[in-house]
Amino acid sequence: MAVIKTLILISVIISPTMMMEHGDNPDSCKAALSNHSARNGTYDLKVNSNKFQVYCDVTAQGSHWTLIARFSNRDTRNWMQDDGHWWYDQNVTMGTTTDPSVNADMISPAFWLVSGREFRITRSDDSSHAPLLQTTGNCLGEQTFRSKITSYGVFRYRKVWSSYRCLGNCTVKYGGQYKTTEGFKQAECNGSLAKSNKISFWCHYSKDGSVMMIGGGGKGCERADHGIGITEANHASFEAQGWVGEYDFGNDAEDWFGSPNDPYSLNLWIR
Repeated sequence: MAVIKTLILISVIISPTMMMEHGDNPDSCKAALSNHSARNGTYDLKVNSNKFQVYCDVTAQGSHWTLIARFSNRDTRNWMQDDGHWWYDQNVTMGTTTDPSVNADMISPAFWLVSGREFRITRSDDSSHAPLLQTTGNCLGEQTFRSKITSYGVFRYRKVWSSYRCLGNCTVKYGGQYKTTEGFKQAECNGSLAKSNKISFWCHYSKDGSVMMIGGGGKGCERADHGIGITEANHASFEAQGWVGEYDFGNDAEDWFGSPNDPYSLNLWIR
């Protein structure tokens, strides 16, 4: 009888369900992937009372990246609306959250619900999810991405977000196809506004602005309209005027030859 009780106890202790860090309601890809047999793919998360699906990437040992947003130039400029709605207010899923190969804008509940330390950017046409850019040094400070990006202020409609400066930055490392990717043209440039190993937030220089400027900017590095959320509105704001260009991502916002026709989008991940 004692042997039977011992075997039952051992069986309960090593139950796979109990090995899950957060049971049946993981709040991040890290929690969902605490089961070591997990693979890349779709997982159900629950944060507070919010249940939603995300795509988790575990291509590198020990990684647990959650797909939270996507930027495309093939559809409506959702990220550059004059009200800044997707950055600040959007609380409903838009787009396909569980397929990183889609070339269309997307915002997941994970953008405003999942917290982390770092973020990275990949291309939708790269099935290996090799990071073009990855932050280092606890860039997010255990915040959600929305909390990080909006912590610098509220810049809806015509409100200018900065003048000849960036409001913040994080150190990054580059990789993958970054040298041939739109938005990364100034990645290796050191300018008066920012240096090559930075991604900077809410930048302005001369006629240009960007929500997230990749690499150098300012004098010597093509001003500030390169990266993600770029504008050439003669000041740094979400408002487009006349012919002025605005793109969800790119190397510049000048609109002389029409909208870029990129065959890929940029995926944003957090961990």
